[in-house]
Formats: sequence, C-alpha cells, structure tokens
Amino acid sequence: MKRVLPSRKTKTDKPVNSNCIRLLTYTLHLKEVINNKKLLSVLLIFLLFGTLALSQEKNIRIIVESLPGSTPSADTIFVCGNFNNWRINDPDYRLQRQPDGKLFVTIPQNQDTIEFKFSRGDWMKMETNANNSHLPNRQLAGEIKEPVMVRIENWQDIGGQRSLPFYVLILSAAILNGIFLIFLIKRKGQKYDRKKSSRTILWSLFLISILLGAVLFEFANPVWKFRLMLGFETLLFAAAPLALIFLKSFYPTDNTPLALPHWIPALLVFLFNTLRFSGIWRAQWLQSQIISDYFIPDVLLLSLGTILFVAYILSFLYKMPGGKKKKNRGNDIHNSPMFSPEIPDLIITAENKTSQHRLPEWSFLKLGTAINLLAVASGVILFILNESKGFIIQNYQDIPFSIASLQLFVIFYYVYFNESLFLPSKNIHENEPDLELAGKILNFMQTKKPYLDTELTLAGFAERLEIKPHSISKTINDCFNKNFRDFLNEFRVIEFIQKINSGSAKNRTFLYLAHESGFNSKSTFNLAFKKVTGLSPREYFNTKS
Repeated sequence: MKRVLPSRKTKTDKPVNSNCIRLLTYTLHLKEVINNKKLLSVLLIFLLFGTLALSQEKNIRIIVESLPGSTPSADTIFVCGNFNNWRINDPDYRLQRQPDGKLFVTIPQNQDTIEFKFSRGDWMKMETNANNSHLPNRQLAGEIKEPVMVRIENWQDIGGQRSLPFYVLILSAAILNGIFLIFLIKRKGQKYDRKKSSRTILWSLFLISILLGAVLFEFANPVWKFRLMLGFETLLFAAAPLALIFLKSFYPTDNTPLALPHWIPALLVFLFNTLRFSGIWRAQWLQSQIISDYFIPDVLLLSLGTILFVAYILSFLYKMPGGKKKKNRGNDIHNSPMFSPEIPDLIITAENKTSQHRLPEWSFLKLGTAINLLAVASGVILFILNESKGFIIQNYQDIPFSIASLQLFVIFYYVYFNESLFLPSKNIHENEPDLELAGKILNFMQTKKPYLDTELTLAGFAERLEIKPHSISKTINDCFNKNFRDFLNEFRVIEFIQKINSGSAKNRTFLYLAHESGFNSKSTFNLAFKKVTGLSPREYFNTKS
C-alpha cells in the first residue's frame, strides 16, 4: 500500500487575506461604474445634440421678386400650404417688405415636400398663371438652404384687367403739353432771354419726370412702387433749389447764384436711398414700419423734404412785393422830407409805376407758387386723413400730382399768349423807373442838401453824383413826376418852412430865409412856394397860426 504524501503548499495556496479580497472587489466595481458613466455621457451628449437639432426647426425664406401691376395696394398678401394646414389668411405668414422693396415670408420646413400658394386672404383671390388659369401648388423638396425667389403672375379675381384712372389722363395730357412747351421755347429761343428760357425748360423737365413717375406708379407692382417712392424722395429734396432757380430767373430777389450747400440735402438723400435700393445697407431700424407700407426713413424724408420745399417757396414770396419791406432809411423814397405832414404829398413814387410794368411777372410767379403750395397742402392733409382713418380715399396721392400738373399748362399759356414775359429784361423794362437811382438821389438830397446852393444846375448835380445828367433827369421825371428845377424848389420850400417853424428865424425876413434855403430871387421863391403848397407864404403861415 502506497503512502500518500501530503502535498506541498505553494504561494498561491496560501490563505487569501479578506482585505485584499474586498479591495479587489471594489476595484472591479469602480471600473464597471466608470465604464457605465462613459457610456452614459455619450448617451447624454447624443440626446442633447439631437434635442437641439429637433428644437432648431429649419425655416425657408421665400422672396417675392415681382407682383402683378393690378395688385391693390391696400390688400395684404399671405402664403398658405401644408406647413400650416392651408389656413388661407394666417397672420403668421403675412408677407412683409424688405428694405429693398421686395416682399418676403418665412415658412417652416416641417414636411419632406412643402406645398404652398399665395393669396390675398381669400380663396377667390388666389394666385394664377400669366393667362389667369389655374396654377398648381408650388412645391419645395429636399433641404433648402438659400432663399427661394418667386414671381406672382396674376390674381384669380382680377385677371390683369383694370380700368384707366381719370387722373392718369390728366397727367398724360400735362406731360405731352410739357414736351410741346419745351419744343416751343427752343424754337423761339433766339429772341427769348437765355436765362429764363433755359431755367423754364429745366423746371418743365423736372415736372415731367415727377408726373411720369406718378403714371408709372399707378401701373407698377408693389415692389417697383416702393422703388419709385425712393426716387420721389430724392426729387422732393431737389425740388426746393430747382424751384428757387426758376422763380428767381423772372424776379431776382438778389443777384447771388445758388450755392452748393443748397444741393447737399438732395445728394445725401440720393446716396442714402441708393444703399437701400441695392440692399447693401440692412440696418434693423430701416426695416421698421410705422404706418401702412412706410418705413421710418420714408416718413422722415417725406416730411423733411416737404418742409424744405415750402420754406424755399415762402422765402421767395417774402422777398417779393407784398411781402415785408426791407428797412433802408438811406434809400427809402418814403423817408424823404418831402413827405412831411406840413405839406401835401405831391411826390408820385416809383413803386406804382413799377408794379404796372411787373404785373405779368408777379401774376405768373404768384400763380405758380400758389399751385405748388396747394399741391403740397392737399398731399399733407390727405395723407393725415387716410392714415388716421378719418377719411379714406383710394390713391389719394393722385390729387396733389394732378394739381401740380397745372403748372405746365400755366407756363404754356404765358409762353404762347404772353411771350413778352420771356423777353430779355432790357426790352420789357426799358421804360421802367430806376428805383435804385431814385433812392440814391433822395439820400444825397437829405444828407448833403445840395439844393441850398442857389447856383446849382443839373450838370453840377450830376457831377457830384457821378451819374449822367440824362439819367438823373429821366429818373426824377419818372419817379417824382416833375422836372429837375421843380424837384429842387420843393426841397427848398420844405427847408424854408422848417426854418420858420424852428423858432430860430426870428427877426429874419422871408427874403433872407428864402435865400438861405437856396432861392436866388423873391419872384422864384413866391412862385415855387405857391406851386408846392397852393398858398402864398403869408397866407400859408396865417392859416397855420
């Protein structure tokens, strides 16, 4: 029988410490937890990005490049489709205007294939094709990244048909009349004043461009209507200096040319609207609508342009006869001592004669400025009434444009029936009194008192003023309705009366005082005194006493 030897114990056969077993267990558990956390982190990151992707729903921006010209400006355009269960007038999908004038709308890409159509808020006002036939639903499939550009060809209820507004006929007639007017002025240009004819042509071309834009505005789609309005804003700022140039060619209130600063506002508006038109400048405040389809800059520009135009017109009227007179004591005829209350007003001043010569010019200019102011006033009043919903008039802007068109008919009337208005000033005013020289003569008589010289002659008087004797004699005759000798004697009579009334002439004879006043003989003094006052010297002072 074999003897069984006891087995040899190895290191591995040693009893395992319980702490070591516990440590090993914890280590294995920790490793399992760490692996689970990594997996959990990956899952959480995946879920987070998935949630963000789902929350950021893809949108499609649709831009309408053009609309039918028959689209009513007061109507709102909507888009509907399978993205909103074909709700026809959903306010969330109303088309809005971009700063460049185009309309746009943003719709969600919540379907594999988006179907949609445009309308004006009613199933009977859906879009159709160019022939006004049924248009299938528009479709967009796949991932759309860029804005979708579309064109609306027609409307079901309108069909591209529209009546011709009456005011378009008025504006068209005014435009044709203006073109014929320009040819008429060019044909008679040789005998017309060059400045008047050229500035009349310039103003006529400006009016024609304004009226032509108004006609195009009537037939343009809303996108081009917005662009035409940008052009009108620029022309409105240019209207002020252009109108002043035109008016001053017929009645120059001053001889200074129109400086460059007068044109700076129009230039700035042109640059500003060019940036808006091109879409380069897309500031947020430019896209803010405050009333109807008007953005904040449109309201500001239209308001400032209107104020500027009215200010220029009123400033010209202020300087015309009937406005406030300039105070110039040295040259004002009515400040002459000959208007002393002690004797009758025997002087006929030049203003009455001048007004008779300038009557055609004044009537022409005042009629033109009245038409301009009436057009502006009607436009402002109708705009306020329509925006306040107090008195609604469709296409109310037609009324001020129709009023403004009357200017071309007025100008044509004067060119055809009263062409003397356009002749050079030296021809139509060659017999007109020289007010400036008359004021200079009176100023010299008051300050220098040359009439006290008993030997004063016309030649000597002219030599002192350094003016030709003929010009002085003609001016005195035209402005004061008397010859040079009577003109001097009237001042001498006034001087004599003032000496008597001053109290410093006591114990002085009439003859002595008459000689002191410039008379060289008693007989001349008596005749002149009676001619001026209607009485002899003794009768005059006895009556006064």
